[in-house]
Amino acid sequence: MAIEILSHTKAADAGVGQQLSCETFNYPRIQQGPQAHENNIFQQTITSNKFSTKHLLLLLFPNYPKKITSVKQNFLKDCFIFNSGYIYPFAGIFVMLVNPIFWQHIVVFLFCQVITLFIVGNILYFISMPIVLPIYLILFGPIGIILAYLHWGIQTIMMTNFVIKRLLLSTIHDQIFKLTIQLKDKNYSANPQRQRQRPSKDAKISLNDLQWVEYYISWFCKYARKFMVNFLLSSISIVPVLGPILVNQAGSLNRTSGYLKFHINTIKNFNKDQAALYKYENFSKFLTFGMTAGILELLPIFSILTMIGNTIGAALLSLDI
Repeated sequence: MAIEILSHTKAADAGVGQQLSCETFNYPRIQQGPQAHENNIFQQTITSNKFSTKHLLLLLFPNYPKKITSVKQNFLKDCFIFNSGYIYPFAGIFVMLVNPIFWQHIVVFLFCQVITLFIVGNILYFISMPIVLPIYLILFGPIGIILAYLHWGIQTIMMTNFVIKRLLLSTIHDQIFKLTIQLKDKNYSANPQRQRQRPSKDAKISLNDLQWVEYYISWFCKYARKFMVNFLLSSISIVPVLGPILVNQAGSLNRTSGYLKFHINTIKNFNKDQAALYKYENFSKFLTFGMTAGILELLPIFSILTMIGNTIGAALLSLDI
């Protein structure tokens, strides 16, 4: 009898121990199913005490396998055909010039850009030239004066375009985009299914679903990557004349995404992850459109027309992708 009671006691203690280890301390369990794979990265890592390079890359560059696959499948196929993205900014300028409905926007842009160019140019001149001009004179001699003024001019145009995009183009972008689509597709406004509601913001990550270690490391990697990119671009922009141009071209993909925001957010109704994958599925067109649009934005006088033309060109591009 004593032996039997002792065996039952040990069994009960073992059961309580298992319950405490799994429930009382609430250790995370490995989730099941294909959609839970990324959420289980750190849970599997903690269990096996291993951390693979693949896990680190997934945190630094989310969805990078899908992005690389999309680029490989579509880049060479789209890059050399006639309707590649570099054509659309020029097509947009042509459509703008031959359709009077866009001329009122040209007048508004002309007035605002001249004023903004004057203000920004003076601010940058008094802030940067006292520093840049002596450095360029020391490094390049008399030709440094020409390089300093060219650098100041390019920086002024880039900063002016940045201000105009944020303050003016953002308010009339959707209107220009819809007018362009209506010119090419007469049934656009008559079909309510073509104009969807804007998507809600992406759901916030809940620490009940992901381990806090994965969440905070992902957060750190995200902002560390942004800091490194911004620091690198800032360093490149210091290079005389070529630096600002290289920075302009480095933002080609994001520039195209900005011009296509109405198409991506409203018509396609994509969330952030879907929009990122969509960009890489059409990598060639996004890249070539952004490069051409960026160069046109740097032209001293012609840049007054290019932001409207680029918006119209983006609307034309959206009809073909």
